[in-house]
Amino acid sequence: MQHSTLYNLYLYLILVMKIIYFIFLFFYFRSKMKHLENVEKLYEIKQFINSIFRILLLILMLVLFYPKSHRSIEIEGNTRIFLFTYAVLELINFITNFYH
Repeated sequence: MQHSTLYNLYLYLILVMKIIYFIFLFFYFRSKMKHLENVEKLYEIKQFINSIFRILLLILMLVLFYPKSHRSIEIEGNTRIFLFTYAVLELINFITNFYH
């Protein structure tokens, strides 16, 4: 199944959002350990970015699994790699939130 350039850019956008999230997660934990004043602001930004990531991922799932679509669902190539990567990143996110 060939995907458009726009679709591939959308996959990369989702990945970039998660990378930005982990950057803010790093700064958040660093600030928290050093008892800096910006901890709450970093937490809010981190949560906002994660919310955007989840919304983007939900939209992707809605597009892929739309029930009225007459095409078969074939998850391969970039989509398969990205969905696996997102799952791993969400698992890491779950673990870090558990120890928060």
